Amino acid sequence: MSTDDLRIRQRLLPSRYGWAVFAVSFLVMFLAAGIIMQIMSGLIHDARARILTVSVLQGALVFVAPAFITWWLTSARPAAAMGIDRCVTPRWALWAIALYLLAYPAIDQTTFWNEHLHLPASMSQIEQTFRNWEDSGAVATQAILDTSSIGGLIVNILIIGVFTGFAEEAFFRGCLQKLFIRSGMGAAGAIIVSALIFSAVHMQFFGFIPRTLLGALFGYVYYRTGSLWAGAGLHALNNSIVVVSAWLTGRGLLDADIDSLFVTTGGFPWLFAASCAASTLLIWFTEKNH
Repeated sequence: MSTDDLRIRQRLLPSRYGWAVFAVSFLVMFLAAGIIMQIMSGLIHDARARILTVSVLQGALVFVAPAFITWWLTSARPAAAMGIDRCVTPRWALWAIALYLLAYPAIDQTTFWNEHLHLPASMSQIEQTFRNWEDSGAVATQAILDTSSIGGLIVNILIIGVFTGFAEEAFFRGCLQKLFIRSGMGAAGAIIVSALIFSAVHMQFFGFIPRTLLGALFGYVYYRTGSLWAGAGLHALNNSIVVVSAWLTGRGLLDADIDSLFVTTGGFPWLFAASCAASTLLIWFTEKNH
């Protein structure tokens, strides 16, 4: 009996129960994480340590666990279903980084536009509520990034960059996106819907569009390479850039306006247009020659 045959015989549920298993496991893990995080929050008094601990628990229980449980119970080859059994070749790694770098100026410009978006006057109260939510989130983010030590930088890169990047990709791409495709949705639709959910979960209305674009980029890289490590690597790179930039800025080694490096505030956004054209051309070339 081959290993694959053994795994097929050990599969507990048919693949058609994937969505049900995902929903139940997510709900159970979400509730468990909430209870554990409440307990941990009372035991850890340092704000930064508390938030980092909560981030790890949330990533492990709410994101990673449901993804693994879903495929372990409903797939004969859970590692292959998620894409964690497939390494990224140097060629595909360079392609993924190139796509990210080409798209980055467009995403940066979109971030600026989204941040300065205003709702109609009749919705001013709703806009203020959204901004209050984001201000609260910014306080938590600043508490995490507020470190000037090398050790603090390394911890932030490992947790916010590497671990969070993997956890979110396992959930949104390795599980959600794959479930959408296995349910009959086209690849493009699955990538977009998963990216929209990914952005919505972060509850940042004035960062919704660029985060959706990033999610779609990660999703496309995952779909085209078939490897979760490719998307997770890009996600970790993106998060780590934020972490390192904040650390360098805090030590006075970097201009605080680095976030506006690719932003055009007046006139035609030529860099945005060039970024869109270049990244679209690379995607077209990839699809044409795949």
